[in-house]
Order: sequence, then structure tokens, then C-alpha cells
Amino acid sequence: MSIHRDPVLGHWYLDEQNRLLEVTGLSGHQGLVEFRYRDGQVRELPLAEWDDMSLCPVEDPPETEEE
Repeated sequence: MSIHRDPVLGHWYLDEQNRLLEVTGLSGHQGLVEFRYRDGQVRELPLAEWDDMSLCPVEDPPETEEE
């Protein structure tokens, strides 16, 4: 079940593949959402594509040490 959520800067979400991601940037005038997966991969999507993702908001994950 998809839960529509507007992206919130600094908030974490769980995607349909059970991957954690954090919203790291928003560009309202360009309509883009930038986010970073827990593994460090960064992506940028148009807001319309973000809206199509199946995301659930989650609590902030525990901090991990940088390798």
C-alpha cells in the first residue's frame, strides 16, 4: 500500500524494497527531491516521481560509524 507523503527535509522513509532513505534536498522552483539511501547512494527525482514511490515514514535510524 502506497502512502503519499510530501518530502520533508531531513526525514527518513522506507521504500518498497525496504531500503532506508533520507530527504537531503528540495528544490521547489525546479520541482526536484534529492535523497540519500542509507548505503550512501544519492538520487534526485522530479516531485511527480517521488509521489509515485511507495514510501512509509520511519523514525531516524541509529547513527552508524563512517568507514
